Amino acid sequence: MAFGVLKLIAAFAALALVLRRILRNLWLRQKYDLHRIPGPPGYPLLGNLPQVLTWDKPQIHLKVLEWVKAYGKVIKINLPPAGYTVYITDPACIQANITGHGIHGMSKPSRYGLFQK
Repeated sequence: MAFGVLKLIAAFAALALVLRRILRNLWLRQKYDLHRIPGPPGYPLLGNLPQVLTWDKPQIHLKVLEWVKAYGKVIKINLPPAGYTVYITDPACIQANITGHGIHGMSKPSRYGLFQK
């Protein structure tokens, strides 16, 4: 009887993890408009993890560059359990967002002026 209870608990835990993953993906999609960023197609629960696991470790950057050539200068990759990773390879886009001049630009910290001559 105890074995049946353990199987039931394990099944419930697995179902809870799958449900959490689905809800998290839906929440991230709504919050950050990640569906607008192009990227390689992935599997529903595994994302791009199967593709990433087949790479040779020193060659990962080459595969990302292939995806950048195929999908554009800003791409997203879904790597569970961490979630989405966005790669930005356009220097102008990076400059606009880091210096605070972009749509979602970050402002400079209050201590930034201390480092100016």
